[in-house]
Amino acid sequence: IYGYDNKYLKIAKYMHQKFGCTVICASNPYDGKTNLLEFDMNFIDTYCKKFKSYNIYYMGISNGAVIGANWGHLYPQIIKMLLINPPLFINWHKIKSGLSLLNETSATIIIGELDPSFKFAGMINLINNNKLNLITLSNIDHNFTNNLSDFVLLPEQYLFGL
Repeated sequence: IYGYDNKYLKIAKYMHQKFGCTVICASNPYDGKTNLLEFDMNFIDTYCKKFKSYNIYYMGISNGAVIGANWGHLYPQIIKMLLINPPLFINWHKIKSGLSLLNETSATIIIGELDPSFKFAGMINLINNNKLNLITLSNIDHNFTNNLSDFVLLPEQYLFGL
């Protein structure tokens, strides 16, 4: 639940301390058919009723990136997505379909050159949508092994543009 070397917990604490973000970490056993964002978005909508408006910055890693790519376009509350090391060779047709439907939401896809999906990264550029940005990172594997400090800063750089 906390990720390799507690990276999800570390990133959540950092984002909360620096930006006051509320961070939700969702379990994602994914069958490729069910919209796993629906439950989480309903929960967030219920929680945020006390606010006049709110924005969601979505960060998905691996399977979480696939989920965001597939279903993120359905939720206008999501204004930016950061999709890290999505396994592009699994359900590519759904990833492509979802990302091509992004309208107001922008998405940055990050793939490390040591990740198994790196050899498929060029397929992202075949999606006709100017809301997509592909970033490849040198010497980065799927888990950001030995690069945890770089991983923790990804949302600050690519979601909040600092």
